[in-house]
Amino acid sequence: MDVDIIAIGDCACVAFDSALRGLKVVAIEERDFVRGVSFNLGTSLDFFKKRDAVSLFNILGEQKILSKLAPGIVKPVRLIVLQEGDKLEHVISRAEVALYSVLTGNRAKVINPDKVFNIEPVIDAGSFKQAILLGDVFATDLRLNILLLRRAERLGAVCINHADVELIEEDGKVTGVIVGEKEIKGKVILSATEINRLGKRTRFKSTFKLVKILNIVLRNRIGLTNAVKFQDITAIPWDDLILVKMASRSKNLRREVKRALDELNRILTVELGEEDTLSTFTYLQPLIDRDYIVLEEKEVITFGFEPSAYRLAAKSVVDRVSDKECFTHVIPLKDAPISKKGIRRYLEEKYCLADIKIMEKMIAEKPGLGSRIVENSPCIWAEVKFAVKYEFAKTLTDVMVGRLGLFFIGEHHAAEDVANYMKKLLGWSEDRVERELKDYEALCRQFSQAIC
Repeated sequence: MDVDIIAIGDCACVAFDSALRGLKVVAIEERDFVRGVSFNLGTSLDFFKKRDAVSLFNILGEQKILSKLAPGIVKPVRLIVLQEGDKLEHVISRAEVALYSVLTGNRAKVINPDKVFNIEPVIDAGSFKQAILLGDVFATDLRLNILLLRRAERLGAVCINHADVELIEEDGKVTGVIVGEKEIKGKVILSATEINRLGKRTRFKSTFKLVKILNIVLRNRIGLTNAVKFQDITAIPWDDLILVKMASRSKNLRREVKRALDELNRILTVELGEEDTLSTFTYLQPLIDRDYIVLEEKEVITFGFEPSAYRLAAKSVVDRVSDKECFTHVIPLKDAPISKKGIRRYLEEKYCLADIKIMEKMIAEKPGLGSRIVENSPCIWAEVKFAVKYEFAKTLTDVMVGRLGLFFIGEHHAAEDVANYMKKLLGWSEDRVERELKDYEALCRQFSQAIC
């Protein structure tokens, strides 16, 4: 099989862009397509402080594009960055923010603690000296990847996950891969550094540093409505929950959770504790010093990117293969949510209307599929069937993590029921169900901890 592009790893947007331009593309992942991607807040202010104007404007432009193309999955948020420091640092910060606003059109401004308290009453006005208020975006990257892959497949891309991949080298150059018993030759081989296993095989000298990110999911009983950043901790309102993100420094998960809660409680008027914690999970995130980087060795193009620059990074690498115009900046990926609340609102934020209609048909044929899987989540059983049939889900972990998201809120007790339903859908044996449950439990032990 000969193709134009073989894309390995986190390459959903590459697959979509390539297929949209009429190229033959194969997207391959050794595990699930969305393994290793999660939730991200934009980083435009960080690039401004690094004096990286190109990355800054790229990130801001991409945030606007993705907000329009994938509403509900990419959401605009207000971010409050709390600052300590002395008077000189405050003066410098005010000047920087004023320049940032003029250059970018993003209405950022410095505000005093009393103003912050008026905007977000749960923040203790005495815990900081001043704050920066600006617009940002919060993206559910794993849903974005699934949408891109489905679009790519409809355009002719071949998407293969849970595949054993072996490189084909000829005269010191990588010319293709062997997947199972199938040999695939490609004009260009791409590897995303989100996974970077291909890079290790080719002894690729990567400039990307992997950072472990600790995520804590809390009940939002305090009513937080804006994203808040304080030192290295960011708290983001996530429906009726709060997602707290922090770079992890220790292997002791419980100690890290305590440290994060202590830091968070320093700035809150109402203390949050372990009783408010639903779950914790960690993942590795590449840390790069600009919006995206493209490198090459042995004819393998390896690229890394800030999440907001995902589409732009894909365009950059596909441009190397095709001189056709890129249209990923104007092709809508889903419809804007219109319902106000309830399960319908949840589905509209997550899926395009055509997919919802497919699930409604499933529910019409079997009404039980419209019921919730667990009480504390709007996930319904039709989503499991849809994930298996249309979203490349092949394992229990695929569904619990990358499709339903129950893993992220600590609803691990649903795994057995989901596995038994997948048994009916996929014809699994009892042994297979047992293996799937053990694999999911192992994942939870490695990356997650249900607190209550």
